[in-house]
Amino acid sequence: MPNREDPFREHPDSRCSDHSFRRAQRLPHQTGGVAPSTIPLAPGGYTILADVYGRDCVWAVLGLIPVTSGNMTHQAVSKALARLPGTTALINVTADTYFQWWLVVTNTCTEVHGTAVAVNPVAPLPLE
Repeated sequence: MPNREDPFREHPDSRCSDHSFRRAQRLPHQTGGVAPSTIPLAPGGYTILADVYGRDCVWAVLGLIPVTSGNMTHQAVSKALARLPGTTALINVTADTYFQWWLVVTNTCTEVHGTAVAVNPVAPLPLE
């Protein structure tokens, strides 16, 4: 049997400036969903900017008593959109959730990943 590289393993040349994001990528995640974009977009009607992500978490004592609000998908999307100035929407959107236990506190986070895009301006229609 040929030796094949695991296609889901993180590539050694991948770079990310946010260390906590890289650490969270290694945690077991539960799939949340996939969408082509966050708003309807016309083909060729946008400019691709960069890959972005947003995260929203809720913290709880003993996993039962919430001490923050959070873990909302719409907040994670808003944070992803705000990460890069000029972003109008996200394309190739995925969402997932992970859970961490820290002795007496827990956190549950929803992460949204996508490609940031800026919608191209539309020329006004001529008046007849």
